[in-house]
Amino acid sequence: MAKHLDSFFGLDHRPMKTLDEACVQYGFDFDVEKRPLAFADTEGKRLILSPYNEQTVRVESNHPLGCVGLVYTVVPYRDAFAPVEKLIEGGARIVAGGAPNHGERAYLVLEAEGKIVLADGDDIVNRFVFQSSHDGSSKIEVRMTPYRKKNGTTITHDATRPLAFKHTTLVNSRVSNASKVFDRVNKSWSTFQGAIQRMIATKLTEKEAKDMIDMVLGGDVDRDSQRLVNIKTDIFTIYKHTGIGTQIPKCKGTVFGMMEAFAEWADRHRTIRKSNKRSYEAASLDAKLVSDGARKKQKAFAVAIHLSRQAQLADLNAV
Repeated sequence: MAKHLDSFFGLDHRPMKTLDEACVQYGFDFDVEKRPLAFADTEGKRLILSPYNEQTVRVESNHPLGCVGLVYTVVPYRDAFAPVEKLIEGGARIVAGGAPNHGERAYLVLEAEGKIVLADGDDIVNRFVFQSSHDGSSKIEVRMTPYRKKNGTTITHDATRPLAFKHTTLVNSRVSNASKVFDRVNKSWSTFQGAIQRMIATKLTEKEAKDMIDMVLGGDVDRDSQRLVNIKTDIFTIYKHTGIGTQIPKCKGTVFGMMEAFAEWADRHRTIRKSNKRSYEAASLDAKLVSDGARKKQKAFAVAIHLSRQAQLADLNAV
């Protein structure tokens, strides 16, 4: 079943003008503290304090958020996202945000200058996601997440690795100085644009398209499990026939079209599993950014770059 047609399902997509406004509207504005973590003895008669870990707790509700180490420093989301103010001064806009699972994690989505026009009303825009957590699961991170409005897909790639800052006693000074690095990340947009244009210019035969699927997913045609066979068939069908964003002239029959077929499959068709600990919204965000679906998109992007460069070299040698 296709998923909701937006960049990050589960977030609040009301744009905000300031970071302070975003913190209030998106649910980042709450206090967290560390408290001792205890466990029962074998007879269940007394509690023993853990010498290695503590519990992060949301103060106003006493809701437990996660288990962290003793050196972990609680960094309020307002402080973790402080560099956003500099990006806003430079023209970036806050377009979405949210803190699923009682605020265990928080996400802030920004849109910066730059877009790639594929067709009328079909653009890829320059988006960044800031992420932090109070459950000990991740560092403070900022990553590039170009977004295509036509089909609601987020392009995951490794052209720029996420900037990461640990939750330690030094994290506040690191975050306050991080805006200098974010300026450099923003410049990577020009590299991304060049890669996309090369993908658009590289045509694929039907066999080459299927070979690209095999390069990304692996497997052997004679040994593939039925599940893998079905996934490969689904992706090829999206590429060839049913994809929202694969049938326009600039996409059809190209390396870019196949890369986008992987993005549509991962973001709109792949099954997302929630759990007792993790809501559907939180699982969906993970799928877009860091989980197996995101890794498949990242590999598809890397293979697309490889194939487009090979084609470019072949054209040069033919001259």
